[in-house]
Amino acid sequence: MLRRVERLSQRLLVLILMLALNILEIRYALSVIVLNVELH
Repeated sequence: MLRRVERLSQRLLVLILMLALNILEIRYALSVIVLNVELH
């Protein structure tokens, strides 16, 4: 039982990390687009 919970928690941690990275990438891309629009 504990091992199953550990595996689930590990998967959740990986999913959360991937989501965080995706959000950071999207925010970075948006900021770059905004900067390009402001410069032109």
